[in-house]
Amino acid sequence: MLSALEVQSRDVLNFAIKAETEASTYGFPMYRQFREKVSEFESFATLVETRISNLEMGRDERLERQFHQLDILIFKVLIKATHKILAAISAAPDQPLGVRDAYEAELRSLNHHRERLKDPRYAKAVDEDTLRRIDETEKILLEVMERSPGLPEFGKDVVPAADARPPSETGED
Repeated sequence: MLSALEVQSRDVLNFAIKAETEASTYGFPMYRQFREKVSEFESFATLVETRISNLEMGRDERLERQFHQLDILIFKVLIKATHKILAAISAAPDQPLGVRDAYEAELRSLNHHRERLKDPRYAKAVDEDTLRRIDETEKILLEVMERSPGLPEFGKDVVPAADARPPSETGED
């Protein structure tokens, strides 16, 4: 399973490079595709980590070390690519309808990554540049979220019209 995760990590790395270079051209759709790739990796990584920690033969420090090295590599790539992509997207004057929800999810993801840094395996492996990028990415997200439209909330606080028919049907002209 670890080798399959390594293959998937190469896909994420290649997509991150593509996303970083093409973000200013393709904007939010590129960001969404990148996040989907990362989500697939993170889901599979969670499964692999669980399997490694529950091996029938007991703990295998070599596998754990390999897993965490790969996870940290992808973590750094994720932060760097997310920063570049969102910096490019933030330059666009208009944002797509409903994008605020995606940015809120990204903000939660950044906070999750900050929490992971409390684990000593990550804390000592992450450099100052990555930490700076996390902070800058959060600032970019908050800025873009301020001017990004959320999804409309149909049915909420809707005041029904007394008579919504056109004047010609109500006898009024």
